[in-house]
Amino acid sequence: MLHLLWAILNIALALYFLYLLLGIIAKGMGFLNTKYKFLSIAIFGIGIIQLLFSTNSEENKGINYLVNDQVPHINYEAKMLTLEENLIFDTRLYVKYYRHQGKYIIYKSNSSLTGFVSGFEWEHTSTELELNRDNNTSYRVNGVLFWKLFNFTIYKQHQQFHGIIEN
Repeated sequence: MLHLLWAILNIALALYFLYLLLGIIAKGMGFLNTKYKFLSIAIFGIGIIQLLFSTNSEENKGINYLVNDQVPHINYEAKMLTLEENLIFDTRLYVKYYRHQGKYIIYKSNSSLTGFVSGFEWEHTSTELELNRDNNTSYRVNGVLFWKLFNFTIYKQHQQFHGIIEN
């Protein structure tokens, strides 16, 4: 529920910024002489700064553990797991691995948010796989959920997910 409220706050501030921008274009700076002048100027200023200095860093946040390509005679397994389901978005994991001498070797690992992610950003930091005593595969995924407002990080929430991979 808190995630939904945060997303609504992000949308409300973005819409208010657009309202201010269009009002200033249509009526000039006199448009800001309202009851909430200080708040309007602050939101408008932050929005303009965000537009001017924003960067689009859409880099691959997946973690490649091996630099070479796939070894041809190894049987890789790939799994897609849902780590967490929220009201508005899910955290998902993709992992490609193989088993060698009783241990799991991770070839590639990536996790991401899917759904309505307004005001949130996920950074995948690590993935671990282990073989349990009862021959099940357990996983542990670490990452950071960034709570953002106007694309400025307000809070960093470190998260760890663990569970069993079903065959």
